[in-house]
Amino acid sequence: PFFFLMIRRPPRFFFFMLRSLLRSTLAEQLSSLSIMVANASTTKLHLNDTSMEIDLEGKVLPPCVDENSLVRTIEGDMNDLCLIFPGTSVNEWLATNTIGFFTLVDLIAAAIMEYCTIEMCPVMTAGDTQYFWVDEKNKKQKLPAPNHINLAMSYIQTQLQDRNIFPTKFGHDFSPDFILVVKRMYRHLLQIIAHLYYHHFQILKELSLHCYLNSLMLHFAYFTKNFDLLEIQDLEPLKDLIQLLITIDKNDTGG
Repeated sequence: PFFFLMIRRPPRFFFFMLRSLLRSTLAEQLSSLSIMVANASTTKLHLNDTSMEIDLEGKVLPPCVDENSLVRTIEGDMNDLCLIFPGTSVNEWLATNTIGFFTLVDLIAAAIMEYCTIEMCPVMTAGDTQYFWVDEKNKKQKLPAPNHINLAMSYIQTQLQDRNIFPTKFGHDFSPDFILVVKRMYRHLLQIIAHLYYHHFQILKELSLHCYLNSLMLHFAYFTKNFDLLEIQDLEPLKDLIQLLITIDKNDTGG
């Protein structure tokens, strides 16, 4: 099954992660999302809504996404959440936010795991885009979506727990390959998010979890752009959706 929250967090990482989560309101989001996953759609949410007129003409969006489903759970300028916390190095900031994004993607994916089966999702896709798993021998494999997602989440968790890549002791430097590994992790997370949007967004709406995915997507898009973690072609399946979310965010904040 999908991996869940309780990856081991060493003291230094936990300290920085706690600060960043509290600052970006992800702590509150994680708490409420955990409740929502456990209790389906029984909880009423305060959503960040917009009265702006949304033009979807010519936009390539996932099938179940419309102007009424672009609500979010977090108010305020999401781009500001990406600013490095004072006293934190770039690598520390990347590391702690990676844990946060991994945790949120894991929670949302776990909520729909019974709908993402080998029979329902025989290949890992996002609309017309097909994703291949590349093994240690650099061989491409076409896998069912749940298998692909499990491998991706397992890979990310393994990297997070590798102290040669993510050091936990004072004075130990990050691996020279740290940025390359982090970029690979974000590419995996993006593919999972894209699959959720294209193939499971309707069930997320029924569970009232779509607003969390939208908040995650917007924060994820700002963060990866600010730190140059993804290539333009990686974002292709979701580029119009991301632009809409950014437009709504700027309208809400007067940016």
